[in-house]
This record gives sequence, C-alpha cells and structure tokens, in this order.
Amino acid sequence: MVFAVPEITSKLEKFVTDVLGMELFVTTPHGRFSGGQIYRCNPRTRCLAYIAVPGHKGVHHLEIESTHMDDVGRARDLVQERELPITATLGRHMSDTLISFYMRSPTGFDIEFGAGSQLLDDTFVRTTPSALEAWGHKFVGDGWPPTVRPLTPEQHPTGKE
Repeated sequence: MVFAVPEITSKLEKFVTDVLGMELFVTTPHGRFSGGQIYRCNPRTRCLAYIAVPGHKGVHHLEIESTHMDDVGRARDLVQERELPITATLGRHMSDTLISFYMRSPTGFDIEFGAGSQLLDDTFVRTTPSALEAWGHKFVGDGWPPTVRPLTPEQHPTGKE
C-alpha cells in the first residue's frame, strides 16, 4: 500500500518502525514523488510506502503480486479489452525485480499488478536508487488518483492552503 503524505517526518518514520515494526527498505530518489520511503515487514521488498506530495494526502496505490508473469500479461490484456484506464505502462522499479503495470480502480486509487519480485533475507542492503524506474512505468494517466486530495485549511500546517 502506498500513501501520499504532505511530508515524510521523523514522527512518521518512528510510527512505522517502532509501532508497526517495519524496517526501511528503500529511500526513493526525488522526482515525481518528491522522494519517498518503502518499508518491509517480511521477505517481500515492499509492504508499505509513503510518498511526499506537498499539500496532499491519501491513498496512491495498492500493489497486487502474482506468482506468474503470464498473469500480468493476461491482466493487462483484460484491462485494455475492457477499456479500463491504465495509468502507467509495463515497467520495473529500480529497487526490485517486480515487473508491473498500473491501472485506475473503480474506487479511484491506482492498482499496481505485477510478478517476479525477489524475496529478501535479513542481509539485504538498504539503498537509494539513482532513479525510480529501471525501465517503463511511463505515466499515461490523468495525474494523481482522485484519492490523493489537497489538504483542507484545517489540515494544513500553516492553517491555509
């Protein structure tokens, strides 16, 4: 699950590590998402992530992983046949081996569907890749999912938007 937050703070980090018991896997490079943090709580590379989207908050996307790459191709074909909105093309993140694409769910947040992710043991090395994507994942959607919303004046740290 990936959440958009106005900023990534030490308080948020402490909540994820001390309360939820997760560990930092990757700090993403600055760019479209203004940097982010990916956490893991099991051998999967990504269990929970936060991306900094100044002035906004909400659910960005949920990842579903299959065990077979053919499932990804079939799912992509079905999405295209049914004319559902694809928001990012087939691609692979720099931080792991998962190959995936993104689509917009009926609820409004994006769904990343992929296969081929590596499993890690406790000897992994935390990284900050030089880019978010190894290849692909070209954003072709209509911007942020509608579930990523601007902060209201009451939620904004300065009291105004």
